[in-house]
Amino acid sequence: AQLKSNLWMDEATRAVFITITFYNGNLGYFMVMTFIFEFTLGGTVIPRTKQSIINQEMYQTDEANLVITILEFITYAFVVYYTVVQVRAALHAVRKTGSIGPYFADVWNMLECIVLISFYMSTYLRLTLFFSRKPDPVIFENYFTDFGTIGNLWLETFNLDALCVLVLFFKGLKYAQLNLSMGMLWKVL
Repeated sequence: AQLKSNLWMDEATRAVFITITFYNGNLGYFMVMTFIFEFTLGGTVIPRTKQSIINQEMYQTDEANLVITILEFITYAFVVYYTVVQVRAALHAVRKTGSIGPYFADVWNMLECIVLISFYMSTYLRLTLFFSRKPDPVIFENYFTDFGTIGNLWLETFNLDALCVLVLFFKGLKYAQLNLSMGMLWKVL
């Protein structure tokens, strides 16, 4: 009734978005809930929700999370090294044949490129998220601060990490070929 009386909704309204941000002070997490009410031409309402949880303290140095932070930076170092190895392999193929085609003709090299691209995209999104953090007390101000974009960035980093893990699983089948009985699994797949 309040939305209608303030002319926020009428017969031509297509959708209503309600975004709420919650803060858990014990864990330091933000939760962004977006409720979407979509109005169809037939007069029905289609409700949907989107939710994301955000941890603003990405790289923590306390005792409990220091190991995780160190492991993440070690992973970054290994990926940079592995990128150098893949670039050298691609340059070797170009010098040997005059084109990059033979490098990409191998399915394993394609998987390597997918892993590296998704990892670097995830790292870019993490850095964007790191530099777009907001101070915790902003949740208690009298104005609305949109955490929805930060929540979407947080979700996309996990989606890209999941893609990396999925492709690395298939890469593990490459090493299964070294064993004769496991090599049959690759031939079956």
